[in-house]
Amino acid sequence: MQQDCANRMGGDVKIVKIDTDAYPALASRFGVRALPTLLLFVDGVAVDRVEGVLGGSQLAERVRYYALRLDRKFGRR
Repeated sequence: MQQDCANRMGGDVKIVKIDTDAYPALASRFGVRALPTLLLFVDGVAVDRVEGVLGGSQLAERVRYYALRLDRKFGRR
């Protein structure tokens, strides 16, 4: 599913799933206290956070929102 979502976004999206039990320091670094937690990054900076389940269309809409902002910032269409 992760790869499918990234493919539908034109390949400009990378989806990474982290095992918080295996990497507790990483979870702590980003303040993950509940699962699932989704962090959206733009240029290495967390710009959005969702705790709890998010449907596929809701996820796609959030990603599109940030992609559109970047397109405008960099003059992409």
